[in-house]
Amino acid sequence: MNYCTRCGESLEDNQTFCTSCGAKQGKEQQADEVTPSHTDQPRPPKKPMSKKGKAGIISIIAILVTLTSAHFIISSLTDPLKTVQAIDRAMTEQNPDAFFEQVDLKDNAIVQKEEYLSYIDSSGWESMRDQLTDGFESEEGHMFDFSVYDHGGGKIFAVKKNPLVFGLYSTYEIEAIPTKVVASSNMNNTKVSIGDETKEIKEASELTDLTLAYPGEYAVKGSAESEFGKFEYSDTLNVYPDEANETELMIDFPSDSYTIDTNKEDAILFINGKSTGQPLSDYTELGPFPLDKEVTVHAEWKDKEGKVHATEKLAAQSNPWNSLSFYFEEPTEEVYAGVQSDNLENEGFARGEVEDFMLQFLTQSVDALNSQDFSIVEPLFTDEGSGKAESREFIESGRVDSEVLLDGVLVDFDEVEEGQFEVTMNETYEINYSDGDYKTPTLEATYLLESDNGELKVDSYLDIN
Repeated sequence: MNYCTRCGESLEDNQTFCTSCGAKQGKEQQADEVTPSHTDQPRPPKKPMSKKGKAGIISIIAILVTLTSAHFIISSLTDPLKTVQAIDRAMTEQNPDAFFEQVDLKDNAIVQKEEYLSYIDSSGWESMRDQLTDGFESEEGHMFDFSVYDHGGGKIFAVKKNPLVFGLYSTYEIEAIPTKVVASSNMNNTKVSIGDETKEIKEASELTDLTLAYPGEYAVKGSAESEFGKFEYSDTLNVYPDEANETELMIDFPSDSYTIDTNKEDAILFINGKSTGQPLSDYTELGPFPLDKEVTVHAEWKDKEGKVHATEKLAAQSNPWNSLSFYFEEPTEEVYAGVQSDNLENEGFARGEVEDFMLQFLTQSVDALNSQDFSIVEPLFTDEGSGKAESREFIESGRVDSEVLLDGVLVDFDEVEEGQFEVTMNETYEINYSDGDYKTPTLEATYLLESDNGELKVDSYLDIN
């Protein structure tokens, strides 16, 4: 009996296949066993890796480690939130040096660093810090530049993005935004200095770009010069940003200007005794005169016979009126504002003397009214005339709280009887009435004056229009 060479099942002698496992038996099996299959062939041994291959793999691993480390280092170094933290620390400590290590300034702008930090602190630093943080954390902030504003709407910082490494990383610049300072003046050719900047304002009232400045207080100086004198200006400018990021400086030199009252427009003007070479007709007004320096003016006129006539010298700063009078007395007949000269000199009173008296009278009348004290003006009235009683009644009535004489000009002067003169004045006032009303009337008032032992006095009020 035969047995299966694979499973050991008993087989008949002539069986060529095992009925149990199906394996070939006898010679066929041996033939199959003699022919080895491909898969049963032994594999050749693997060659060991070369040193070059090992070095390549190590290099690749090192590069990957280096790139990963570099990524984390660059990401940390370029993290804008660390900059915000550093600025916030500087603000808490009020440390300008640390602050400006993180914030850039424009080279051409002036700054008071301590005052600038104070302004940032008082203008809503917490809000600005949140704007910076939100800008850096938002998707838009990572893609675009953005701005930061104070609580008043002034632009304080501009944040600019700078790409690195083919745009894979970015750094950010935080630039402080300065305010533009513009200046104007009431004088032509004014020189203005602020910080190290000096500019000239060529035309009065024309705005001129002066400098760029960060919020704070700055000392400002100005100077100007005209034929009437030299002017100086000194003040402090507070620079604060607004929505337009602009601060305006107005230089107003203390000064006075005067209209001209004359009977000879071709008379030559003299300033501090020096001829200007210009006739009075060339001036629409005289000035401005500096208030802190005395300036005298007079005029000179040459008559037909070549004789030079001069007016008295007037100190502009001590003149309480808005006009300067240049009137000439002549021995021959002349016309003064439509009135013959024989009417302008009577009883030894010249036009200038009459006008001076009337201005004194008007000034003392206003002082008496404001003080509620009639005795201030009482000596300038005659005892017999009605003007004294009328003036007393008005001053003591209380109908006017206060009054300012803005201008007084002699219009007409005529002798109506021996020792009596009819005088017409043009007067402008600023009046605050006791009922709250306010007016600035211009009046034409006619007075009757009398000569009392060579002195003029007001007798009565003839007409007031």
